[in-house]
Amino acid sequence: MRGPAVISVIMLVGCGLVPGPEGSPGPSTGNAPWRDLGTVQVCLGEQSFGPPASPPGGLCMRTTAEPVACAADAECDSREVCVCGRCTVAFCATASDCAAPRFCNFSQHRCDLACNPGTCASGETCLGGVCRERCVDSTDCQHGEVCDANVCIGDDCSDVTGCLAGERCDLQRLPQQVLEPDPIVVGGETVLYLDLAPPAAPDQRAIWRAVSRDGVRFTVDPPGPVVAEARAPSVVTDRGVTYLYFERGGELAVATSADGVTFDVPVTVLAGPDVHAPAAVLAADQLLVYYTRGGAIGLATGTLGEPLLDVGVVLTPGDAEVGDGTPGTAFWTPITELASPHAIVAGPAGASTVHLWFAGFGTESSPGESFGMPKEIPPNFSIGFASADLLDPGTLRVWPYGPVVDRIDAFLTHLDELGPAAIEPRSDTFRMYYIEASRDPTTATLQLGRLGVLGSGR
Repeated sequence: MRGPAVISVIMLVGCGLVPGPEGSPGPSTGNAPWRDLGTVQVCLGEQSFGPPASPPGGLCMRTTAEPVACAADAECDSREVCVCGRCTVAFCATASDCAAPRFCNFSQHRCDLACNPGTCASGETCLGGVCRERCVDSTDCQHGEVCDANVCIGDDCSDVTGCLAGERCDLQRLPQQVLEPDPIVVGGETVLYLDLAPPAAPDQRAIWRAVSRDGVRFTVDPPGPVVAEARAPSVVTDRGVTYLYFERGGELAVATSADGVTFDVPVTVLAGPDVHAPAAVLAADQLLVYYTRGGAIGLATGTLGEPLLDVGVVLTPGDAEVGDGTPGTAFWTPITELASPHAIVAGPAGASTVHLWFAGFGTESSPGESFGMPKEIPPNFSIGFASADLLDPGTLRVWPYGPVVDRIDAFLTHLDELGPAAIEPRSDTFRMYYIEASRDPTTATLQLGRLGVLGSGR
């Protein structure tokens, strides 16, 4: 399918959200700077997850075409990449869908390589600034392409009706509601527990598991939920046992597993009502579970797998506010709701602290200007940061410069960031997973987007 390209400029801002000297990142403490690592690919079979409101997406190809299995892009042909275990030209809907040096060619919804004459692979020609191959029919093209006017092109589709006779729609992406990611590092792999639901039934949430070698491309394993009728996972591992804390019916529960895949019957550890989004972490031989209730963050303590003692609220929206809203100064005020806490213990030996990220709904920017007229910046969810001593986890120190992550589209539209969850795969290096979201300009309804990942440190 062909149409005009749509270009949108998205910036990642917040105190310290810039490269280090000469663009080289330095060590990180987990608050800033953060850089965008792109969209996380989560594959269930041969399809990856797309935003819940998006249509299925793929590329037309001849009916008899068979893909080549792969584990990395280097195993594929020149215009192909490794997508969910198979070599194919990659479908894209936004610029972030394509990893450098490829870019999203919106006229064909495919990831392309820019070129100059003489820079394409053998047998290819630089046509219109992209590498293309001449063809007699589609058998001359790479996987995910069809032959049109003697040139191998990409023709995007949502189902077979978008393709010609003798072709099929090879779907690469299916819509899926993804919330509350929770990553851990196990044996050199990143294991990501996810809160998933079908878009048509967004309240039918369950916890799934996915694994990755690079922390960006994940495969769902096993191919079904590990805990049904559950949401907002938070995992702690200790002595070979996986403890999965989660929200169910306004209370917190835990299920245990010897392999992180098959879990025992859950037991309630903190009764409701209105207890949500646990963030479990071991600190100084004590289990800490931060949670949300009534738009504030609370804390419960105890022993792994046992009932928790509710300490109560430890961070209110007012506690998280920064500054007074004066233009030209760092501020984040007012804040009316805190959500989705995530905690880890990080820092040098003997000086480790609790690192707590959270989503906060508030205003972090002065009014802007559009066509010479002032434009109010509506409140949105951004990512905040706080820390606490291991022996005093209820006394949180908020990062004093406002949110640490705040995406801006076209200089005026502040996008939403939900469900932050960070890991420290190696010393002074952090990776944060989060859910991209935006608001309908007419109704201000929150629209969930992709699962993204940010990096901080070397």
